[in-house]
Amino acid sequence: MTTRARRLWTSAALALVAVAVVVGAAITGAVTAPPPLPDQGVALAEEMPPETSPVATNGPRRHAALGIIVAISSPRIAIKVKSQVRPVVVNVGANAILRLNGKPATLDDYHIGDVIAVVGRPGPRGALMARTAMVLRKPRTSAQSLLQTLAAKL
Repeated sequence: MTTRARRLWTSAALALVAVAVVVGAAITGAVTAPPPLPDQGVALAEEMPPETSPVATNGPRRHAALGIIVAISSPRIAIKVKSQVRPVVVNVGANAILRLNGKPATLDDYHIGDVIAVVGRPGPRGALMARTAMVLRKPRTSAQSLLQTLAAKL
């Protein structure tokens, strides 16, 4: 057998082994994979009321906004988002989860200029109905605290 024939047989044998390994791995993965779990929280469009049907809303059911608070008027917050010219109006209901630096908060704890992330769903008038809102605020330096204390006393 010549060297060229030997190389050809070696290449063919390696290709065959590679194909066997890939097929074997696919079969092993399919056999050992757990069965898929049924989606218990997903309802069909026929089972949903017409106002919450995804066919009726023609859009995603969950929205998010990340920006800076520009106005607060209980129970609403206006958020300036980079991708839009006008602020996003967020309605904060009684069931909304509010956080400030990871701790539970109220709407009164939020201030204009805070960076906020809101997750919710679109409301009937175009506002975002908040499910969760979280503000991350940097701790104040001692100079800022001193100026704030002096301003409060004046």
